[in-house]
Amino acid sequence: GGTFDLDGNAESGLFLTGFNQPVVRNVKIIGSALFGIYVRDCCEDDISHCTFQKAGDPTSPDAGYSGQFGYGLIHAYSCYSRVSNCIGYEGWHTFEAADGQRDITYTDCMVLSDGHGFSTHENCVSVSYINCRSQARLPMVIRARYLTIQGGEYVSTNSDASFSFSGWAGSITGAKIKSEVTGTMIRANAMGILGTEPVTPPVRFTMANCILEFGTSCTVALGNESCDELVISNNTFFMNGISGNYNLLIAQKLVVTNNTFITKSNSATVQFVAQDGYFLRNIINKADTVSATASDLITIFPLSGFVSPMKLKIQDNVYTGNVRYVFKSNVVLPEDIEITCIRDSWHTTGGRIFIGPMTLSSYYNIAGDFYSTNLIYGQTFGPVLDKVIGDLILSKGTEYYDSMPTSSGSVGVGDIWNNAGVVSIKV
Repeated sequence: GGTFDLDGNAESGLFLTGFNQPVVRNVKIIGSALFGIYVRDCCEDDISHCTFQKAGDPTSPDAGYSGQFGYGLIHAYSCYSRVSNCIGYEGWHTFEAADGQRDITYTDCMVLSDGHGFSTHENCVSVSYINCRSQARLPMVIRARYLTIQGGEYVSTNSDASFSFSGWAGSITGAKIKSEVTGTMIRANAMGILGTEPVTPPVRFTMANCILEFGTSCTVALGNESCDELVISNNTFFMNGISGNYNLLIAQKLVVTNNTFITKSNSATVQFVAQDGYFLRNIINKADTVSATASDLITIFPLSGFVSPMKLKIQDNVYTGNVRYVFKSNVVLPEDIEITCIRDSWHTTGGRIFIGPMTLSSYYNIAGDFYSTNLIYGQTFGPVLDKVIGDLILSKGTEYYDSMPTSSGSVGVGDIWNNAGVVSIKV
């Protein structure tokens, strides 16, 4: 126990080094110039019910790394560390796991800061956060190789990435992440090879059962070309801004399943970039106030260095609201991407379902009253139809495949017809 009021005149309140199973309880440290508590070369340390106030000083909440650096609680070259029920206020970095730290767990900790909340260095091996809370300019900046987050709440007060992760494997489960300011709300990129490691292992990032809420001109960016697998499942996205809201998802293998996207934005809801992609059992709702001439649901971009064809499977999703296009492809050639769409429900108003270069197979989907066949498949605007079987067009009152003309003479150029059981385009 005890209080250390350093008034910026001492570098550190406590310096623990070379201990096995040290315990620190109920310590309050105010105004440390560099470190509130520094734990180095220790094993199984246990820090709990401590308070850190104003360690270092950013020149302003917008100043980035400018100002006087400092850490409320910093660990380095220690292992199996436990931090629980600690609180940090103000300052530069509040809770830091630095180089050489292995297996550190923060439980029920809280940050209210004008600088960084929770953070790690690149050579921190593994870190876990259990039911923690952070309201800060940068609530969480994680560069550890392995990350686990369970529960908790993270709120950004500035336009930086409120939550960023660059490592080899990470999972976020049951967290609430919020930002009402502009900028990138989440940035989760794959870490490249480190000088201390000869080989980069497969990179995998998952986000499940989270709630994300963000405002105007705020985006979510998950993954990059170095990410081997990105799985986004059972999350709810509240996209409250009128412009600039979108989710940029990038990975070699990308799985987006059982999510709910509720958006007021005129921007695309999801920007999908993957070698192999799966968009399954999601619900996307665009507000009726959104401009139908400016709003897409899913835009598809080519992965850097992709091997043709990229593949995207779309199945059992529901779309409602006012849109321009449901799926818009930005690849160069139809053969660059193969899209298979099964049992989707398109209850939107506005433009077309599919547009842009793609090779499309469509099975047993349902299109609402607004859509006619040429607005669904958009074959004169890029898509090449491979197969269309059993799609139900409510405005036609029948399955489109069964009701197609069987003679090319009865359709116009660019329209499709049933050529002895094969969907064909009249040229």
